[in-house]
Amino acid sequence: MLTQQDLDQSFNDGLKWSKANWFRRHQLLVNRGAQNDSKIQTIHSKATYSDTECLAGARMAGENAGIADQLQIEEPRLAAEYEYAVIAYKSSTKTEDKDRDALSQKMHELGERWEQLYRRSQENRLQSTAGICFEHASVALLEKTRISSDDLANAFTYLERASKIKRKLNDRYGMAFNYINFAIYWRKYFYAKRDLRSLEIALGEVEKAVRLFKQFRHSPDTHEQLAVLPATLNAIKEILGDWKSKSEESVAEQFLPADFRNNLLPEVADLSSVHLLNSIRANPGSFGLSEPPSWLDERKCNQSVTKKLPDLSRIERIIADSMLIAEVKGLNRSHAEILYANDLSTIRSFYGSPAPSKNVIDNTIITMTNWTALGRSDLAIQAWVEVFKKPKEFRQADNYRAFLSYAANNWITNDSIEGFIGVLRESYISERGLDFLAIDLARHGFEQNSITLVSSVYKEWMPSGPVNHPTIIALHDHRDACLFLISPLCFRTRIVEGVGGYSLTSMMYSFSRQRKGGYINELLASTAFDEPLRTADSILEMFSEVGSQLIQLCQEQDVELIRIGSSGYFRYLPLEGIPVDGQPLWKKLSVINLCRSNRPLSERYSPVKISNPKLFSAARAIPDSPLLDAESECASIARYLNCGNCHTRDATSTDLIAGFHDSTVFHFSGHGGIANLGSVPHLLANDGVLHIEDVVDSRKPAPDLVTLSCCSSGSLTSTFQTGLEGFLSMAGCNWIVVSRWPVLSSVASKFMVDFYESLTARSNRRELCPDDTVFAFYDSLSKLDAWCVSQRLDRIHANSFSLFV
Repeated sequence: MLTQQDLDQSFNDGLKWSKANWFRRHQLLVNRGAQNDSKIQTIHSKATYSDTECLAGARMAGENAGIADQLQIEEPRLAAEYEYAVIAYKSSTKTEDKDRDALSQKMHELGERWEQLYRRSQENRLQSTAGICFEHASVALLEKTRISSDDLANAFTYLERASKIKRKLNDRYGMAFNYINFAIYWRKYFYAKRDLRSLEIALGEVEKAVRLFKQFRHSPDTHEQLAVLPATLNAIKEILGDWKSKSEESVAEQFLPADFRNNLLPEVADLSSVHLLNSIRANPGSFGLSEPPSWLDERKCNQSVTKKLPDLSRIERIIADSMLIAEVKGLNRSHAEILYANDLSTIRSFYGSPAPSKNVIDNTIITMTNWTALGRSDLAIQAWVEVFKKPKEFRQADNYRAFLSYAANNWITNDSIEGFIGVLRESYISERGLDFLAIDLARHGFEQNSITLVSSVYKEWMPSGPVNHPTIIALHDHRDACLFLISPLCFRTRIVEGVGGYSLTSMMYSFSRQRKGGYINELLASTAFDEPLRTADSILEMFSEVGSQLIQLCQEQDVELIRIGSSGYFRYLPLEGIPVDGQPLWKKLSVINLCRSNRPLSERYSPVKISNPKLFSAARAIPDSPLLDAESECASIARYLNCGNCHTRDATSTDLIAGFHDSTVFHFSGHGGIANLGSVPHLLANDGVLHIEDVVDSRKPAPDLVTLSCCSSGSLTSTFQTGLEGFLSMAGCNWIVVSRWPVLSSVASKFMVDFYESLTARSNRRELCPDDTVFAFYDSLSKLDAWCVSQRLDRIHANSFSLFV
């Protein structure tokens, strides 16, 4: 791969060559400099630079810099530095925000130096070059992935300076490019400020740019206008997409009564108004509404959104002018017509044209076929992505299966799946979007392709090497759930209808008789024991069909031990606790939960070393609520592990941090997961709150086994938006036992003592094979279930803990 050192070496080689040959071939080198300028401009005329072109351009810029040094003329030296900066930036070495910052600073510096030359000579061409440098400085900042307020302010300043120069010089062709860059600025401003007026300004800038380009369409040496049509279409699609999204938010806020929203919990009230409105529309009863209220009228909502969009005739006029420019400048007619037909229908769909879905899909299939025939599969995939990103109504069109078939046959194959997923992610298709695609494929009969997609997206969960137990991936989209069983020998899929995103939202959102409500993980972490456990029990009952399908899949494969990886709302539920025929799933199958990790499963699914254990208790961290069983729990575990000095009582933050990376087994018994302390995973040490991020140091070895005997440790999310178990796994822990919700001290102690008793009984107290770890976990779970019955406790307590790998 091309590196910055390669480019610097080429530049320096050119510099040395010019100086070494100066005295012998003076005039020849002057002519060579002019030839280099011409060749560099040819490279700049391309949208992307190859590595060979980058190296050649860098060498030619170096030669020109050497020639300028010998002539002792500043202008060609500045030109050489400018050309080299642009080439280095356009190469494959410049992809990070720091590189864009560096280019912006360099271009600003060059612009100032060109301005100084202009003030001395008063030659307009020098000031024009200064304006180009300022424009480059602005664009570099606007291309950053994270743009700060200072970046926006500097970008605007640079664009304004370039604009003043072009107006002073009456450079109308240059002003067209300036308008395009201002359109980019105002779109970035919208992302930062969410001000709809900025999109109106951005559309106006695009309109002014096209109007000027149209005036120059017959002028020679304006080859850049070949890019006007695709650039205009992309800009308008992006502006309208943002405009409609913002309008939907505004309309949803208007339609959602303030008194209704004020009665929701803060965790739910902070959700997107659009998401909340759709969830209420799907299942109003779960939100305390006896029937769908009048303010849920979807047709009126859509009409209100369309009224907020810019006039469609204005948009069509801009696109028609762009098409005229493309034809005059010689853009391949087939290329132009494909762009025009497909993108115009896409743009019209923003305005809710009658039955747009089928027409848009038909046009897109034609577009993809034409692009493929022209050898542009990259543009075919982009056209496919544009439709896939559209609203869910498109998935209900009659020809949606044909649309999926095109992708399945051409891109969702073992040979091309990685490249296809890469394009989707570059197009901002999220992991949830990939889940939806996998379910769509399975629903429409493309089972093999759906498995190929899931296996690639969730590759860290796939069976490999010694890990040969089947994996089941549990996903859901807006409508249904889908179970993917993948083993080294076969694969199966099962659709579970009616367990979709909107219905799951209302299931996960639960009202009590006291009008308390909230998402299940928040509710269970913040209310008294009885209420969340009853809620959890009823919610698990709703998933009984998922459990039945899991049983059927495993019976077909004659397996009793499976690994389940779950996504979306499924991540918050103990799927192993789903009732099937009156018994929890774990009584019929041994289930290992898989957490998201950047470590391969074969590395995590390894033997547990049970040497050098560290046990910590903080029974009195909350003086008003001491945990009477915590210290006796650790003492019993210490006896089973045969470690006399491994238990630290009244553990402080320092004790926990020091002990975590100095052990192969780490156990904590105390308080945790308290809602009013925030949603970051934490333990409550004797001297206060301790976040897991403070405990874990990725540079040090992590324990093989971590058990957390505290409330709700598995239901919280970290600052990295991953579950606590996922965070520990990425830190290097192989086996993790966490609680799903608030747990009674006596229940936690009973389970943990039984777990370590069974664990040590299966080993020589040195190493334990993976399957034995699983069976030890379920041995202790069975004992806990029987104990709950004997103590007349609800059996939901037996589902409190889950095992993750």
